[in-house]
Order: sequence, then C-alpha cells, then structure tokens
Amino acid sequence: MGRVCCVLGCPSGGDAPSHQIPKNPVLFQKWKNIIYSEKIQHLTDEQISKCAVCYRHFADDDYLVTFRVRKLKRGRAPSLNIPNKPAANNCNSSTIESEIKTESETLDAETSMFLENLNTESQGMVTPEIILFEDIPEDAGSYLRKQLQPILPDKPNVKQTNPATERFELCCRKRALKRKRRKLMAEKLVLLRLKKQAEQYEKTPTIQRLLSSLTPDEIALIKAKIQMSRYSPRVYVKLYYDIAKRKALAQL
Repeated sequence: MGRVCCVLGCPSGGDAPSHQIPKNPVLFQKWKNIIYSEKIQHLTDEQISKCAVCYRHFADDDYLVTFRVRKLKRGRAPSLNIPNKPAANNCNSSTIESEIKTESETLDAETSMFLENLNTESQGMVTPEIILFEDIPEDAGSYLRKQLQPILPDKPNVKQTNPATERFELCCRKRALKRKRRKLMAEKLVLLRLKKQAEQYEKTPTIQRLLSSLTPDEIALIKAKIQMSRYSPRVYVKLYYDIAKRKALAQL
C-alpha cells in the first residue's frame, strides 16, 4: 500500500492498493520476468524486491475475500494489463524466422529419407491378404458371445465397500448405542429417586394414619396409580389429599 506501481505504463498512483514483490526466490523470479521492462531494468534485485504491483494487474480469482477484506492468495502472480517486454530483451525476429526455417528444412529432409528407406525395405516383402471374420457364421452375435464368454466371465454384482467407511459407520453406531445407554441409565436413576421419595412420603405419620383407615384393596389401587404415574409427586400428593378430604367430610 502507498507505493507507485512498477509496471510500465500503469496509471495507478501511490494511493492504489498494491502488493510488494514476494521474497520467495521462485516467486520473485516469476514476478520479475512478468513485469520486467525499461522502467526497472536498471535496478538491482534488492531494489526490485522493494517494488510493488497494484491491483490492476491481478484477476478477481487471485484474491481471497474474508470479512470484506481482499487478500492476495499465495503463489499468485500478475497476469492483467502487462505490457510487452522491450525489444532489447527479445530475440531478433529475423533470426528466429531463419532458425525456424532451417529446422523445418532439416525435418523435411529427414522425413524424406525415412520414407525412401521404408519403401526400399517393403519392396521385397509380401503382405498376406487378411480377411476379417472369415470363419464367423451368419449368427455373428451368438458366435461372439460364445467366444468371449470364457474370457469375460460373468461377475456377480457385488457391492464394493470401503474399509474406512465401514469403520466410520461402526464407530457411529457404537456412539449412538452409548448415548442411548446413558439416556436410559439417567431415566432409571431419576425413576429410582422419585420412587424413594414416594416411599419416604408414604412412611410419614400423617400418611400412615390415612392408610390405616383404608382397606387393602383401596391401598393397592392407590399404589398402582402412583406407580403408573412413575412416582410423580404431584400425583400421589393429590391422591393422599383427596383421601384426607373425604375422611374429614365423613366426620362432619
């Protein structure tokens, strides 16, 4: 940030978002080869490493956007709005054309020589006439199936399983079973605690006096209702309250 872009002809000023040339030797050489021009050819590598390239020379997918902040991805290099390198750094076009022409003529000569040798060797050889499928009967489909059957036996449709997937599924089932066991154990502990509270409440002197005035059948019915309610305190307190209320009304 705050540095003038070192790409030749870039109109960005010092306020444009920019990125310093990486210190990594490989990336440094890659960036240098891309942006090298007359503008920086007189600088040393140390001076070039302090230069910066603005955002105009990077594609949108070169950035990683997180929390509205654009960050340049690792290993990315400038690819947009890069001017051509000066002629001083390029090879002479006429020299390149002459080299290409010479190489092409050499390849043509080698190709011609190869073809001549091939024709000379093939003159003394007799190529037998090949007839495809000469012994195949009219019902070619059945014949081919019989011939290919020993080579390609029918394989049963066996479902392929991945050992890693099987281990993962087994681990998930074990965890689910453990969770279920813990849940049942917790429910059982709660039920035992409520049952103990109901038994202690039943042993109080007041409840014992109420139960003494009832018949065995009535006591068994009350205990069955308490057990069906899973020893809910709200249920058995109301049952004993109703018994005490009826007893008090009967004495009036």
